[in-house]
This record gives sequence, structure tokens and C-alpha cells, in this order.
Amino acid sequence: MDFAKMIEYMRSAEFKERFEAAVAADDRDFGDCAEEVADETREALDGVAFRPLDEELSSATAVLNEIRASGRHQALCTELDEVSRFLSGSLQVYAATIATATALLLAKTAMPGEEAKFPAEVHRKFAPVRALPVLVELASCLIDGELASRDSIRDQAIIDDALFSRRIRAIRQVIDGIDVRQL
Repeated sequence: MDFAKMIEYMRSAEFKERFEAAVAADDRDFGDCAEEVADETREALDGVAFRPLDEELSSATAVLNEIRASGRHQALCTELDEVSRFLSGSLQVYAATIATATALLLAKTAMPGEEAKFPAEVHRKFAPVRALPVLVELASCLIDGELASRDSIRDQAIIDDALFSRRIRAIRQVIDGIDVRQL
């Protein structure tokens, strides 16, 4: 779920004009106008690839099911199940999963000239992860799993093993709360 896109749309002139037009319509009551605005908002959000919450959470659930199926992280899975009992916890687990996946993708694809931006971006992505120790453990588990898998995205001619290792070390330091300014 990309809340930034939703907020951007709700701050746009297009949304404001549609809302004001719906409220100003004299031949309908406000309830009908509000329903029309809600329908238009749904259509606009579909256009910016805004997915329903249950679809978003199902992607994180699939990752957790994969961890659970490995059988190696039973204590972690038990803690994550406890955190995920409530919607807010599920959203935190989802955010940790997405932050980790995004950071790993950046580690594999960010051009070497973007090194100054890398730590700041990773720091921003992992701010919500550091909220709970179990989320830090989840992120570490996901990183370990990714490192053990076959790497087909990274172009080793551009991002060599040494650079990739530095980036992974920087990600781990950010997760652990260590301020990383440069690689």
C-alpha cells in the first residue's frame, strides 16, 4: 500500500476540484456527493496502483509462511504471530518485510555512484523496523535468507562482491541502530 501516492492524490488540484464540485451540487444531498467523491477516489487510486490492505498483507503473510515452512525460525514465527494478531502489528510486520526487500533490492541495483544516497535511504526505510526487536530479527532473517539464495538480479560487473558486502553490512548496522553515513 503506497500511502504517499494516496496522500499526493488527495492533495492534488484534481481531487480538490472534484470534491468541491460534489459538495457544491445543489440537486443532491451531501451523502450522495460524498459517495460520488468516494467512488472517484477509488477509481483514481486504482490508477496509481493502490492495492487493498488485504492484498498488501497477504504478500507479507506469504513471506512469513515461507519462513515458517523452513522450520528454522520457530521462536521468531511465534513472536511474529503474536505481533500480527492485531492490524497494527500486521502492518508493522508488513512494513519490516517491505523495508528489507527494498533495501536488498537497492543493495543489488543502486549504481556505485549513488553511494552517498544509499545509507540515508536505507536509514529511512528501516525507521519503522527498529520499533520492535522482533522486527529487527525478522529483517535479519530475511537478509540471511536472501544471501543464501541464488542471486540473479545483481550485475556483478557493476556491483562487485566487495561493494555488495559493504552494502549488506551497512543495512545490518542500520537495523541494529548504528548511524551509517558512508559505506
